Amino acid sequence: MKRFLFAALAALMLLFLAGCAAKPVEPETAEYYLTDEDVPLDERALSRAVPDFLTEEQQTLYRQAAALYDAMFGGETTGIDSTFPSPDALTDEYIAYTPDGSDYTYISSDCRWQSWADFDRVVHGVFTDRLWAGLNETDLDGSPSVYIEHDGQLYILDCSYGDQYYSNVFPDEFALVEQTDERIDFTVTAHYSYPYPRQGESYEERDERIKTSYEFTLTFPVVLLRTDAGWRFDTFCTGAAAEMRCPGAVFAGVTEDDFYRETYSAGA
Repeated sequence: MKRFLFAALAALMLLFLAGCAAKPVEPETAEYYLTDEDVPLDERALSRAVPDFLTEEQQTLYRQAAALYDAMFGGETTGIDSTFPSPDALTDEYIAYTPDGSDYTYISSDCRWQSWADFDRVVHGVFTDRLWAGLNETDLDGSPSVYIEHDGQLYILDCSYGDQYYSNVFPDEFALVEQTDERIDFTVTAHYSYPYPRQGESYEERDERIKTSYEFTLTFPVVLLRTDAGWRFDTFCTGAAAEMRCPGAVFAGVTEDDFYRETYSAGA
């Protein structure tokens, strides 16, 4: 009798295990997104206008991408150090490095992603490989990229992109072009004010003009793709960088030459 009970229990156990094994196993998702600790956003970055047709997760991704883009391409290339400083930096001194065969000197980064592996993970957390490769290119002979790896660390080609007239007073405007489950195309329209007083304009009047009006806009495309790693930007720019980094941006408004012409100022 006992032998029969043991056999019955064994059979039931086999059926139970077989039932468990038959249940489908949910595959782990390969998608990942950067956290607040990966890319800490300050108050200005958090208040940046975002498209309302994006999900909350995509809006966060947009703010992260914009903050990184502005820091790296909106003015000084070393802006990444001042915008995202290392929390445990011990010195402000830079280490210089000139790659073999290059005439350009790079300096060690003092940002929170001093390790190239950390930096690479962050930029690929918001941009596709194709876009990042294009952004990091330079037009300078003998200069491999703007941001490079040396001895496992991040090094930066120290240069400036010049002055920008981007206005923070007027929020960017967004227009949806096309949206699918795999791709979102939209445009961004940024606003700009000329910062110098024109003929007959005092500095006080200039300040008031900048607070209440703008002279031109630039409209440029942005593309968000769904990759194996999650949503990433495949075309991207920001208003702060559009004058230098978005040559295809559509201009609308008054040109600088016209704005500062005496005849235009007198009739304006």
